[in-house]
Amino acid sequence: MYSRIVFLLFLGCLLASGGCKRPGPDGADGGTVDSAPTTKSILVRTVRPTRGSLSDTLPITGRVEAFERADIIPRVEGIVFAILKDEGDPVKKGDILARVDCRERELTRDKARLAVRLAELAVEEAAVSLEEAEARLVSNQVDLGQEEKNLARAKDQHAKGAIADQDLEMAQHAYDLVAARRAELILARKKAEQELA
Repeated sequence: MYSRIVFLLFLGCLLASGGCKRPGPDGADGGTVDSAPTTKSILVRTVRPTRGSLSDTLPITGRVEAFERADIIPRVEGIVFAILKDEGDPVKKGDILARVDCRERELTRDKARLAVRLAELAVEEAAVSLEEAEARLVSNQVDLGQEEKNLARAKDQHAKGAIADQDLEMAQHAYDLVAARRAELILARKKAEQELA
């Protein structure tokens, strides 16, 4: 291995020394001529710089894309009625970019509030209706008790022959009217309870 390295070094030195000769007078190797080497000249024109506008233009079509892109999501819904920044304008957080008309949303909110208030009033009205139905039912219970006593008295007197059949029928009819009114009041109370639920 050592002999190979020495051989390669010797070969490298031999090749390098062969390139060190000067060419002869006629261009052949081995000559020694002290003539000046020939050089080619390049003509250059120098000018002083001056201030001014560029007169040469180069029209090019292309597409410009932003380095960064940001999606804008407004906090409210509405119709944009004024754009305050143009495309390409620098912006920072908190800048107002556009003005949005939120009246439609406000109207919707006001309608919803009104609907809630109407529902509350309907509940209050149903509660009042329920209280009235309960009061009428209590009053009717008193009337029904009175008519029941009148009917029992009329039956007793009719059995003794103290009153005519027509008087008994009138007492029965009065009792039936109060009983029918009670059934109506019970239905009204159930309806008021359902409306309140």
